[in-house]
Amino acid sequence: MNLKSSACLNALLVWCALALPLAAQPAPSAPVHWKPNKVLLVVGSQWADPNGDIIAGRLEHPHHAAGDKLTGPVSGDTFWRTAAFLKTCSIPFDILRLDQMELRLNYFLDHHLQPAYGAVIWDVDAAEIPARDFAVMRQVVADCGISLIVLTDRKQPPVIQELLGLQWDEGSATAPTSPAPYHFNGEHFITRGLKGEHPSLPAAGDYRGPAVTARDATVLATAGGQPALTVREATGRASAIWIGGNPAHMFEAQPFLLRALRRAVVHGIGYSVYRTFPNTAVFRMDDPTCTAMFGNWHFPALTEQEIVDWIVRPLQERNAVVQLNMVPSRFMDAARRVEPNWTQDYTDEIGERHDLVSNGRGWRRGIEAGVFEGHGWTHRNPEWEKYWAAGPAARRDNRWGGEFYDRFTHTEVPNAMQLFSLKRSRAALEEIWGQRPLYFVPGQHAASFSYANHTARLARKAGYAITYDYWLGPDFIIDVEPYLFTAKDAKTSDVPGLEGERPILILSHDIDVYRDHDFMRKRLAGFGPEYRFIGVNEPIAYMFADVRGGADGRIEFDYSPEFCRHFTTHGSSWELHFSDQFRGELNRRGPAGVAIDGKPAAAPAAGFFQERMEITLPAGTRAHTWEVRR
Repeated sequence: MNLKSSACLNALLVWCALALPLAAQPAPSAPVHWKPNKVLLVVGSQWADPNGDIIAGRLEHPHHAAGDKLTGPVSGDTFWRTAAFLKTCSIPFDILRLDQMELRLNYFLDHHLQPAYGAVIWDVDAAEIPARDFAVMRQVVADCGISLIVLTDRKQPPVIQELLGLQWDEGSATAPTSPAPYHFNGEHFITRGLKGEHPSLPAAGDYRGPAVTARDATVLATAGGQPALTVREATGRASAIWIGGNPAHMFEAQPFLLRALRRAVVHGIGYSVYRTFPNTAVFRMDDPTCTAMFGNWHFPALTEQEIVDWIVRPLQERNAVVQLNMVPSRFMDAARRVEPNWTQDYTDEIGERHDLVSNGRGWRRGIEAGVFEGHGWTHRNPEWEKYWAAGPAARRDNRWGGEFYDRFTHTEVPNAMQLFSLKRSRAALEEIWGQRPLYFVPGQHAASFSYANHTARLARKAGYAITYDYWLGPDFIIDVEPYLFTAKDAKTSDVPGLEGERPILILSHDIDVYRDHDFMRKRLAGFGPEYRFIGVNEPIAYMFADVRGGADGRIEFDYSPEFCRHFTTHGSSWELHFSDQFRGELNRRGPAGVAIDGKPAAAPAAGFFQERMEITLPAGTRAHTWEVRR
């Protein structure tokens, strides 16, 4: 007996045994099949990093000036954005790259030869990889019941076309043009909330869309008169879904498809557990105490009382927190050395006094109103000798602020220097404030991107959880900038396609407070009472949470004490989203309730399962459980 019959076929027979009595309205005790709450993202050659570490889809970073020479791995846009979207939603996923691996059924199964995933997201250009056995996907879907979600307009192998119920015709359906608007047809779970016509954002260059015929699939959306989003119920428990678009920038040009992708995951698995942040803002203050640095950034350090009056009290009045990104050390020009911050009281070369001892006491008094994170070691170019030799006037050039990328020579800072600064900064901040920082922001947002000198990769090595743009996971380093917060360089309250879901980022510096003593109150007043203000440690905790679902309605959460530190003193809440089909099946089984950490939390009731439900867990790291009780 081959692997298919010994594993997935057995699972299929079990499913059939359950499905037959379903129509006869079985007794409430009949079991329900919960798929694993995990996705396998299958890609071809788009992952530019052969080491399997870094996932980023751009080279021109908005934080760098023209002339900066940036090098590094640049992955396919759709693959990058899909990985970033899944991670910021905290949807569990693995990656299978077919440019380096065969396509084997075992990769979709666990150690016990049962399905390890509830759905596959397929972003593969078959023409760009070695020959693979695509017939395996027929076993994955038809025999193992794992749903298939295919992305982009790329022509698919015949087996994939067959599973989708589509046929890619020879030639193209449209002349080269900008992307056509998407028109959503009718009401389906996958496209719920997307009605009528949705225009595409401008795209680079012309695009010629494919000619696709729906042979055995339901068309949910069209673009230019051609199918653009379809679904086929391949088996009683697996769907085959196609979300079409330009492979070069599908989710950038059609950001409204992000929610369709997430709903496709829910539809394909039957449910999904994820996290969004409605009515949430992150108030971030960079460079506190980085006074006397540049020509346009020169002011006396705030005193203890000024910090309390102008920063701490406004935050307490609003029950808000501020994210402080600090450097623990300071260039002392007179002594020509780096000294610990908050230990000096001196007058600088142009006559301004900096009482950093008082300044440090002020930040300490506000520690319970905010969180303290890393911002480098010195916020200074590592060419110290050149800096001090430059003289007082030349030292006020803003370009000296690039600690992790040399803004004078447009070259990267060597990895050893970066890693030393990262480790020293983290250790010093922990010693000073008693908190180990998880979040790191390179000074002036200037970073290096080649693999050897990749600032985010080195930050992970130094023990950080996230940088300004990158999630630093144990498995991948992902540029999550498009979806983590709202845009940093625009006054906007939304991420395109995810309106109302992502935290609004407010950027500030202590120089803002120095210039306008009422700055904090004014910025806080711009948000209604429905908003809450969080530190970055909260989204870090959700992105590092290990969530495992399945096993007859038992969902397990494991919170790392280090990276999920926020949950030590705060409860957590998750969105549990059910598909129409699976929710109906669950409710037909009779009354149900739930238990949290083994204790009853909701008494059994008829019609208990709704499309969207909230899982609320108590404070505490390590393990938590949510499970159905009947």
